[in-house]
Amino acid sequence: MKTENGRKLLQLLDFKYVCKGTFLALVISLIVCTLVAAVLYLTPLSEKVVPYAIYITSIFSIIIGAAYAARRMQFKGWLYGGLTGLAYIAVLLVLLKVFGIDADVSLQLFSKLFLGFVSGAMGGILGLNL
Repeated sequence: MKTENGRKLLQLLDFKYVCKGTFLALVISLIVCTLVAAVLYLTPLSEKVVPYAIYITSIFSIIIGAAYAARRMQFKGWLYGGLTGLAYIAVLLVLLKVFGIDADVSLQLFSKLFLGFVSGAMGGILGLNL
């Protein structure tokens, strides 16, 4: 019994799958955003679609990355999925700062963090149960 609890504690502290899930989500986002940019360039589609495409891409990417992390962890999918979603948003915020784009702390930032956590939690639940 004690070794099982110790092993679960070690798994709880093992966030490498959260990092891998976050990386997977970022790669998926990069690929899909590149495809959206190509579609916008090659077609007469309006640029008004871009914010919606970015939100949908982000949610989709977070769900996939969180499902990966939760499946690897094998328990508490909602938690590890949510952490993957938060990590995804945090990495994007760091990248915004690196590239000199201002991201003020506002209600919009908190809504993105909340959306990232909820999307990740859904992905984590799906990752464990499918």
